[in-house]
Amino acid sequence: MSQTIYFFDIINVTLTFALIAIIQYRYKLRFPIILLLLFHFSLIFLTNYVLFDPSYMPDQFKYLRVAQAVRGSGESIAEAMWNLPVAVAGIIFGIFPVPLINSIYSIAIINFLLYLLIFLFLYEREVLKGFSLWAFLLYPSLLFYTSLSLRDTLVLAVMVLSFWFFIRNKILIAVVIQLPLAVLKFQNLAIFAFTFVTYFLLSVFFPKISPKKIPPGIAYVFLLVLIAAAPFAYRYGLKGLNFYRHWMWAEDTGIWISVIPETQIKNLGELITETIKSTPYFLFKPFPWQAENLFQLIQSGENLLIGAVIFYLIWRAYRYKVRTPAMNFLLLYFIVSLAVYGLVIWNFGTAARYKFPFITLFIVFYSRLFDFEAEKRLDLLANERL
Repeated sequence: MSQTIYFFDIINVTLTFALIAIIQYRYKLRFPIILLLLFHFSLIFLTNYVLFDPSYMPDQFKYLRVAQAVRGSGESIAEAMWNLPVAVAGIIFGIFPVPLINSIYSIAIINFLLYLLIFLFLYEREVLKGFSLWAFLLYPSLLFYTSLSLRDTLVLAVMVLSFWFFIRNKILIAVVIQLPLAVLKFQNLAIFAFTFVTYFLLSVFFPKISPKKIPPGIAYVFLLVLIAAAPFAYRYGLKGLNFYRHWMWAEDTGIWISVIPETQIKNLGELITETIKSTPYFLFKPFPWQAENLFQLIQSGENLLIGAVIFYLIWRAYRYKVRTPAMNFLLLYFIVSLAVYGLVIWNFGTAARYKFPFITLFIVFYSRLFDFEAEKRLDLLANERL
């Protein structure tokens, strides 16, 4: 990289430091929090060109090309555009208010600033408090992927903002906020849509799940339509699933050959069996004995720790019978995400990248919603005693 590019990145770095200083002055954050934010920011310059060559994740350069095209340097947007998700994410990066976009570091700084905005949004609303705060600041995969020049931080921002409105019972706004995922990461929107419909259908038959319900007449009609469409959905949905399973396998192995039996699910029984196996496996993969290098071994250790935390949070909620409608939805949403991606993702690195937004959302909100409900019950108990 040229010295000129480094110089322009220093301008962005200086302004980011100034912003962190303003945030510290405004919010009086504790020293460990500021220290962790500064460490996170330093990861931008400790990953690409240090821990690994950026060509290991070549998509970073695609976003850079589109963002530079938006700023009027280099190619036109049409020439730089790789596909629609890359184009949309690149355009968002291009219009983001940073002075200069000259390297993948510039895009990574934008992603750090987005992380910082998510942090402030949740911190001001006391979602980040206690355990949820330290989880957000210390979750390794979250820090790693928000330090790179990828679109995953944009996806996370959409998911966090949408779920915030969901727990405020502003369902329509939550759904509308999800819509950008149609171009940024359609799979995540599909997971949300499936969870959303399933959740409200279940609320008709299990009233304690949610206070908001679809009118029974509409629910039963909708259910009948789903039952009638099930054979077609199964037939063509299974074909689509098998296509993506083979495509992701070929992308992982680099072996572009005709369909192989290992990637194909043949019937409903096999689909159910494979889903039951792949859902928890996706959370934990790779296991320590599957690690082929130090990076994967560290990733495996993280997965075991995060898995233990998640199971503890779920156990605690059921042990103390603290399960709000939002917690029920979030748990279903998380399980569906593991099931869907568990069926199609083979690569360990891709698995970490695809699941970290869901893990972040689950740990932060599930733990904090438990705290909110527990505090509310303690207040009611205290008032009754008085």
